[in-house]
Parts: sequence; structure tokens; C-alpha cells
Amino acid sequence: MFRCEKRRKPVAFRVSIHNFARAFRLNLEGALTAADVPEVEARWRTGSSIRGDRAFEADLRDVTAVDGEGRALLLRMREDGVEFIADSPESGRLVSEITGALPVVVPRKERSSLFRELPELLACLFSRLKALAS
Repeated sequence: MFRCEKRRKPVAFRVSIHNFARAFRLNLEGALTAADVPEVEARWRTGSSIRGDRAFEADLRDVTAVDGEGRALLLRMREDGVEFIADSPESGRLVSEITGALPVVVPRKERSSLFRELPELLACLFSRLKALAS
């Protein structure tokens, strides 16, 4: 069977900081476990001390799982005013489960990568059409 879709590779947990003009953002990727809580908490505390009047956001769009200690940290962050970002039913459910509140939905600006993948997608489509025609 011919398949076109790309499989998403599992990501080891990563946390990165983005210092935007309007907000300070932590991007979380992968499974947030007890082992990762100290690093996320340290970056949250650092960001809180330098953000000034800007919003503080935690981007959870690429979080794949959260254990009990991770949930407790996210709840503390939420209680401190951190806004959670989600853009899918899965990440939205995660935010709702943790906080009881709806997430801020921010469309990905990285979607322009579709244009970089367009030739590959078109080739896949044409080969499927060719296979159907024969």
C-alpha cells in the first residue's frame, strides 16, 4: 500500500523561551514528566522576573502527555496568570483538564511550511491519481 503521510517522530521533552514584544512565551514539546518539572519551573520563574507588563504564555500545542507533577506545575503556572496556548482538540482538552478553563487558541504561524512541502504533496497526489486511473 502506498502512503503519503509523514509520521511524526516522538520528541524528547524540550522547553524553549521566546521573548516577544507583547508576551513572554515558554514552548513545551513532548511528554512533561516529573523529571522535567525543575527545568520548566526554573524557566517560568526566570521569565516571570523579566517579562515586565507583558503577558506570560505557555505553548502546549506540542505536549504529548503530562504526569501528575507536570499537571501540578501547570496548575501553579495558571494560578499565577500564565495563559495556555492550544490549537487542536487534544491540546485544548489537556488545558481544560488541567485548569478547568478554555485555552487561548493561537493559529500556528509556522503553517507556511506547507508551501515548502507542496511539491512533495503534489507528487503524492499525482501518483495516487495515476494509480486510480490505471
